[in-house]
Amino acid sequence: MSFDWGGFAGGIVGTMGAFGAAWYTFWKQKRNERPGREKKRLELISVIRSTLDKHWWSMAGMEAEKVQDVFDKTFEITNEVNNFLGSAIETDSELASLILNIVDGLNILGNDYSRREKTDKNLQSYQDDIWNLLGSKITDCDHLRDIMLKRYQ
Repeated sequence: MSFDWGGFAGGIVGTMGAFGAAWYTFWKQKRNERPGREKKRLELISVIRSTLDKHWWSMAGMEAEKVQDVFDKTFEITNEVNNFLGSAIETDSELASLILNIVDGLNILGNDYSRREKTDKNLQSYQDDIWNLLGSKITDCDHLRDIMLKRYQ
């Protein structure tokens, strides 16, 4: 009885062919998913930016008499931005990081203000800090959007 080299070689070639076909199918699937993810990412960036912009303008025109007004506004911003976290995690880690930075920044500002003496000057400073944070995160959204759009030019 002799070894069947033809069968052995055929088995190797068949295995490599099956692996190649599976790899090609996987690669093609990933390539086809990319435009959908990019579209979702761009939409999410736009929605987050619009949300921040809306609150930035409302903070600019806000004449808070009480601390509770500013805290309520901060909670509103935090909750609204947190609603996008699930989609951001599914889409892009950079967007998830941006959302977490916004929420953490607002929480840090709130904790910092709660330790200060409650004066009108400190309240105005707290409002200005929130306003500046929102402005910087709007700039971050613009930067992410510009990076994405440069890929298609």
